Amino acid sequence: MDNITVLAPTNNALDEYEKERGANKEQKELEILSGESEERERLDTLERTYQGMTRERVLLHVIRDGRFGIDSWIDGMVWESYSGWRKTNNHTEREGVMLKSRVSRGGKVLVGGIEIEDGELHCSAGVVQTLGGVLNFPPTLEELVLQNYHLGINRKAYKHKVVEQKKNNYNSYLDLIKATGWYEEIIGSKDLNFNNIQEGREKGRRYTLWLPHEADLVEQFSRAQWNYLVGAGKAAISEKKKVIARRDARRIARWTVTSGSISLARLGQGVHRVNILGIDKPVSDDYLEVNVTSSYTEQNEGRGNQVQGVPVEREDLVAVDGIAHFLGKAKETDKYKKEILTGGIEWTPEKGLIGLNATKFIEMVESVGLAKYINGEMKNEKMTILVPTNEAIDEWYNNNEINKANMMGNNATESVREFVLYHMIHGSQYTKETLSDGQLLQTELETAKLKQQKQVIKVGKSTDDKVKGLSLHQQRSLPQKSWITFNGVAPEFNGLGLDVTPNCTVYLLKAALTPPGPMILSMVRSLSHSLFAAVVGASGTYDEILYKGTNQTAIIPSNDAFFQLGLAYSYLSLENDKEAMSDLARLVRGHVINRVVYSDEFDITGQNCASKDKNSTIIQVQTLNGTPLWLTRDSDCAIYLSVINPFLPNNNIKDIFTYKISTKDVLFDGGCLHLLESASSHPSSVSCTFDFNSSSDSDVSGLLIPPNLVISPKKLLRGMPNSSLAFRSLLSHLNLTFVLEDNQDVSEQQHYSLLVPNDRAWSTLPAYREFQRRYSSPNSHASGSGDNEIDNPWRNKTNSQLDSYLLRMVKYHILLSSKNADKNQNSHDKPSSFATTNIPTLLDGTFVKQIIYPNNRLAFQPIDEDISGGGSGGRGGKNGDINNPYLPPYLPSHSFVLNAGKIINFYHHQQDNSSDFGNINGNSQPSESFVFELDSFLVPPLYDSNNRPPQSGFLYYASTVLVVFFILGLSGGMFGLIVLWVHAIRTTYAGTEHTYHQIEQ
Repeated sequence: MDNITVLAPTNNALDEYEKERGANKEQKELEILSGESEERERLDTLERTYQGMTRERVLLHVIRDGRFGIDSWIDGMVWESYSGWRKTNNHTEREGVMLKSRVSRGGKVLVGGIEIEDGELHCSAGVVQTLGGVLNFPPTLEELVLQNYHLGINRKAYKHKVVEQKKNNYNSYLDLIKATGWYEEIIGSKDLNFNNIQEGREKGRRYTLWLPHEADLVEQFSRAQWNYLVGAGKAAISEKKKVIARRDARRIARWTVTSGSISLARLGQGVHRVNILGIDKPVSDDYLEVNVTSSYTEQNEGRGNQVQGVPVEREDLVAVDGIAHFLGKAKETDKYKKEILTGGIEWTPEKGLIGLNATKFIEMVESVGLAKYINGEMKNEKMTILVPTNEAIDEWYNNNEINKANMMGNNATESVREFVLYHMIHGSQYTKETLSDGQLLQTELETAKLKQQKQVIKVGKSTDDKVKGLSLHQQRSLPQKSWITFNGVAPEFNGLGLDVTPNCTVYLLKAALTPPGPMILSMVRSLSHSLFAAVVGASGTYDEILYKGTNQTAIIPSNDAFFQLGLAYSYLSLENDKEAMSDLARLVRGHVINRVVYSDEFDITGQNCASKDKNSTIIQVQTLNGTPLWLTRDSDCAIYLSVINPFLPNNNIKDIFTYKISTKDVLFDGGCLHLLESASSHPSSVSCTFDFNSSSDSDVSGLLIPPNLVISPKKLLRGMPNSSLAFRSLLSHLNLTFVLEDNQDVSEQQHYSLLVPNDRAWSTLPAYREFQRRYSSPNSHASGSGDNEIDNPWRNKTNSQLDSYLLRMVKYHILLSSKNADKNQNSHDKPSSFATTNIPTLLDGTFVKQIIYPNNRLAFQPIDEDISGGGSGGRGGKNGDINNPYLPPYLPSHSFVLNAGKIINFYHHQQDNSSDFGNINGNSQPSESFVFELDSFLVPPLYDSNNRPPQSGFLYYASTVLVVFFILGLSGGMFGLIVLWVHAIRTTYAGTEHTYHQIEQ
């Protein structure tokens, strides 16, 4: 060795070193003394040994840089020792372990943390200086990075000490180095045995680390990208993909590592180019630009030095296997942060999916030839990919029997292909902020069921801005938390989309998205709207709509809507009735639009749902029934429908759009469903009340009643087949069947509502029993009637008398439903208990009273002609008369409604023979009429003797004789009185004339 400086520990220093590290020395001596005599003899001549004092530790005290006296040491300078120094086969040197010197303000010099004492010896080979302690090896680079060591000085003990300063965390950096495959070579555990360091370092190099700030390193990448860089080696991917990932990690890590121990202090002031590692070689032509503006001192701590324009926070931290420099935070605009640390990696969606450990989805994509979506072929096109986790895909395969069946045989590839395409959204990159509740995302899945249109995914988004335990002011100051779902499936990471490329965002889903299934499955998903599926089957339109239907939109009424049809529902449900089935098919087809109409067809962003132009918010569509529908959206984003043309004169849009959609865009494989608001909450849902103020049939029960569907009174009576035979036979016999016709060409003043006592009620009326005996079974007696005139008061009456009585009875059950009826006759006798309305009947001058009880039960009561008093009289006002043979005993004063149905007919005038059922004349309103099934009949009031029903029987004859004799006697008496009165007048007049004659004389 020549031109060196030896730092020789003093004897006291060596004794102190031995004391600290030789704890087992006495034990060793005792073992020797207790041994053989030869050992005892050897102990006397044994040279002194030092625990842990190896060749490399001794060489650590030899400085290779030259001769340095006590005045030659520089504060912050890094010196190279002979420890670990070697020449390689190609004659290039490997640096020795570096030591750092410090000069205190008092002039004390420390090397490696140990103070140099007074006294030095110059010789031909160099300089020997005394050292107050034995030098320890510096920490390894791994220890420096893991614990962020900073070499400090314990000024009291003047000994080397490693002080931990937790200013940063470089675990992410270490993960990156491990992913490159360089960890063991550069900073890993190389089994460095400080007692025999040459064995561990003979084949290795020393390296310099330029550690970037943790935030600068990680912030450049999304979670998916960073996980790809550091975790691809452990992912279940091919070896080829792992090699690509390892090289991508090296593209970044190589900018933080250079070969050799490079000290800023040793470089000196100026701008230096330091070559970095190559991807596959120790040195590349690329370099870092290092600007050294000042040497490190205790006062300036190296401030001002920069690497690629980034300030060096701590420099020249020496390690046994190199040197580390810790960089500060870079500016957002620095090239170092935006270009160098990004490594120039060509990101693809596939790399992001690897980072999310969505390897099974990658396998599915590649297995069906759709790799172009993830391998970078479409890198310049916007993409959003919804990716199920590996566990979600396993669950989709294993737990879904339908999918398991589809995965078998020839259907496997096509099923997987549809599955993959349904998770791909091409042309748009959606972030959490740009998604809104109810938004529809078009996927890459195109099916024949949609006529090659793209299937969609429905977004759900809710915001929770309330935090328990906080004041309202605190709640408002907190950012709102929003939750995202796709077809009801929530993504990982609180719904946060991960940017895997500048043009591609990925959402990692907790469950797989299954493409929408058949319409029938979507129909029955909501139990409150599931009846429509059964109605479709009953109407004979199953094949047309559910099985073969493509590219359709169905408007689904609630179950209540059908039930509230009452008798109309009973009619439409008749089995083996072709007309009823045909009408039911019209009703069903009137709810199915012949194309897909999603809620976003209004082109609403969610913040501004209403258009300034009234007409632009209305969409006209055609149903399978051949009739149109109109849709509109209000300022609250609610969608309403109408079966009436809103563009005709005198039509009020607010009054026309009465159908509200409660649930939008329920998806199925051939389109979507919209669920109508429940009929119970529908403002115009039918109740069994006779309402003169209603103006439209189109809002019956929350059903979309097409204009070409006519539910006439005749059909409603067919809806009660076992209860209306008597009433229908009477109408036919009495020539009143005109009230059962459709009457489309009859003026609106001649529409009727019918009160139909059921057959059991009619059977209690003697007149009907006699009618049935005479016309149905003329040679037999009606059930319950006998030959005795008292039991059957109609036995000896003429057909004319019987028909006259029954005609008045039936007419009294036919109500005038004209809009010209007196609407001011509503009275509320007891507002707290029930409401009443007087309604005119077909029997001239008569009325019935409608009573609505608090429980919405409906009843009718007969009243006499004096409606102003609201009283009841005649036979109708009694609870039956056990002495009246013409009425059943104990007849109730009220008839309760058992069932009801609304007569559905638009009754409009079609202009110019137009076939457009929506062209309703603006001056003509649909009629509203009902058919009510009653539990008993109503008895009309008596007007005068001519309207009394004919009498019969012994009592009648006896009373008639008495009345005749009474009348004759009364007439004779009055005649006698008149004769006597005339005679008296004449006698008086004669006497007066005689007296007058005497006076004249």
